[in-house]
Amino acid sequence: MMRTLFIIVSLLTSFKITANPGQFDMPTRQGECSRTAYFAYIKAGSVDALKKHITPKADHIKALEKHGISNVSFWLDQIGEKTIVICYHRIANQHPDKAWTAAMADPDLHPWMKACNSYLVKKDEQPAWERMETLCLITRKEAMHDKEGNPLPLVSRHMAATILKPEKEMDYRLLHQNMWQGVSETIGACKIPVFDLFLTEIDGQLIEIYYFDYVGSDLDASFKKMAADPITRRWWKLTDPCQSPLPGAPEGNNWRDCNPM
Repeated sequence: MMRTLFIIVSLLTSFKITANPGQFDMPTRQGECSRTAYFAYIKAGSVDALKKHITPKADHIKALEKHGISNVSFWLDQIGEKTIVICYHRIANQHPDKAWTAAMADPDLHPWMKACNSYLVKKDEQPAWERMETLCLITRKEAMHDKEGNPLPLVSRHMAATILKPEKEMDYRLLHQNMWQGVSETIGACKIPVFDLFLTEIDGQLIEIYYFDYVGSDLDASFKKMAADPITRRWWKLTDPCQSPLPGAPEGNNWRDCNPM
């Protein structure tokens, strides 16, 4: 009897976990696209040349969409002695590495990719681009539409970077595996429908980046609203000690903006 009851409880618990998409509103669990970030080291003295080639043209965008790759944006940052380019994008219905492998073999994309890759550092047989680890993807559907249900246009994109302290890595991971519902809701209330966190190692440091879409009309006001939320302030008291700002970050802020290319 007790064994039967245990099995029933286990099944019910399993069903509850499976049926609930969770506080992250993870897009892959909602049958939507996922989001991914890759980075590459830029050869010395090649930043300006790369900028001239890297922005995809209309025919490139169309060809990328054939492979499920969309919303591609490129960002520039300096991490220690390394200059890096970050590629953020959305991937539909397949693993990102598989999508990019197919895209690289596409004759409509190969010349563009080859030109861009000529300015990147490539180690032996390893690809120039390295995929960052995804820490969390937050989708807030309520921030995607106005009161009448009309889709809100994208106003701006944002990316920033910080250092994750090695001794705090596990604490930080556990926090984001158990994202507070109030924090996620406040992100949506601040007109941010998409907020993503990625992690990698660059120049001997754990580097974390965030990316978000903004659909509001006053970013400063949205940030003030976020900072006034008591749940978010408690959250920051736990996450901020896990990070060290990169050189050039604003005073009192762990995050330094990356530059769009």
